[in-house]
Amino acid sequence: MSDARPLSLRDSHRAHTRARIQDAARETFFGRGYHEATIDEIAQAAGVSRSTLYLYFPDKPDMLTHIAKAYGDALCKVVERLPSPNPSRAEIGVWVGELARFIADDRTPAILITHLSERVDAPMAVSQIGDRLIGALAARLPAFAAALDNSGAHELARAWALVVMRDLGWACLQAARDDGKGLGASLLIVAGDLLEHFIKKNDEWGTT
Repeated sequence: MSDARPLSLRDSHRAHTRARIQDAARETFFGRGYHEATIDEIAQAAGVSRSTLYLYFPDKPDMLTHIAKAYGDALCKVVERLPSPNPSRAEIGVWVGELARFIADDRTPAILITHLSERVDAPMAVSQIGDRLIGALAARLPAFAAALDNSGAHELARAWALVVMRDLGWACLQAARDDGKGLGASLLIVAGDLLEHFIKKNDEWGTT
């Protein structure tokens, strides 16, 4: 029997308001650009006053941190469903399709975070998603675990891992734009082949 208690009306209202502000921030960052968006625009989109917004989030970086964390949490759950430790090509294909559907269903934060990550001044909250993702993949696949070796012995593995993650994300975004057809569908196949090749190269780096 759960010890969790139902939220009070006041707590429920606060949770709803917080979620509304976070959703408004996500859409405003996506539409206007993170650096261009203003607090007043976010407050207006959320239907709250500027002072009310500050009760929940002190600034834009804090909003982005919460957006990135929520997206990272959901993304890592998808990674946890990747067969381990040596998935077949068919299993990789099924998982890549699942990843593509996840990104298609939640493409706003995916595109927002991808675009921000490409900037030289990428916010820390966005940069940390890449670290979380490679950590989650390392827990499933020895090839990605080799990429986290800080001794310098597997720098090539890390380079491979970064390219694989980049191309997987790009293929999924393209597939989302194409509704899983045309070039997007072909890119998913190529990304799956690349992931399979990377996994098989694990033996070259001497990991178990």
